[in-house]
Amino acid sequence: MQGSNHDPRARFGTVTVPVPAAPPRNVIVAACWLLAAAAALLPPALPAAPKPPSTPATPTLAEVLARSLAARGGNQKVHAVTTRRETGMLALGAGNEWPFTVEHKRPRSFRMELELQGASLVRTFDGAHGWQKQPQGAAPEPLAGDDLHNIFNEADFDNALVDTSTKGKAELVGKETMGGHDAYKVRVTLLSGDVFDYGVDAVSYLPIHWEGSRLINGKPVVFESDFTDYRDAGGVKYPFQIESSIKGSAQKQKITFTKIEINTPIDDARFTPASIAAPPAATPPAAAPPPTPKPAPPPAPPPPG
Repeated sequence: MQGSNHDPRARFGTVTVPVPAAPPRNVIVAACWLLAAAAALLPPALPAAPKPPSTPATPTLAEVLARSLAARGGNQKVHAVTTRRETGMLALGAGNEWPFTVEHKRPRSFRMELELQGASLVRTFDGAHGWQKQPQGAAPEPLAGDDLHNIFNEADFDNALVDTSTKGKAELVGKETMGGHDAYKVRVTLLSGDVFDYGVDAVSYLPIHWEGSRLINGKPVVFESDFTDYRDAGGVKYPFQIESSIKGSAQKQKITFTKIEINTPIDDARFTPASIAAPPAATPPAAAPPPTPKPAPPPAPPPPG
């Protein structure tokens, strides 16, 4: 302990050893006596230094991925989910909130519909091809280039922390503080070459952070998302709130789910362009036929003669 003095010369400098009037006759007894006298000069035995608390070993990458999957519900329950429908609100600040519906179907079908003041923005993907219809668009347009690349990543049913070996290569970068939580940083390099960083909470092992780039006009723009308010839906835990932004931007986009439905039937036709085609223009009602003219009244009889 800091401030204590363990020097026996300081602690026992004033101790004197009594000398017997005559040495014991027995040499062995005398030797034992001297040993006992010498022992009186020794400081009391110091308590053993406490062992520093053991630092839990850093889990391996395989352990982090396995614990994360278990925290979400386990391999069997996660893969038993084949469809998912999410409804909620997208907010870009007070007064700027819009309802949305997102539908997923394993392995990679995806549809998102956002209501914007009476009109809809719809994006859909059937696993290979994608389409988008702008609110004022007359018909859906096929996605290509960066847009098709981005929606392919968005359509991953589980995210890259599940079945990682089939989607790319992962590495455990280290342990960091993310959103006030200690988290393991897992970097996944997808087969496409995209690199995503996930933060896995060091206590709950639920994913709490994501960071990755999206191609916009051919240039990568880094986005980040924080996941909170995990709840159970069909035996699997999902975040009911996601806050996203361009990295470094003060403007946040908040997604709040009000309901997540599991294994509800979703027809494959929902992911085709026909499902987002503009509804046919209403046929105007046929003009009412003109009223049938009433027959003219018979002429009045002539006055009596």
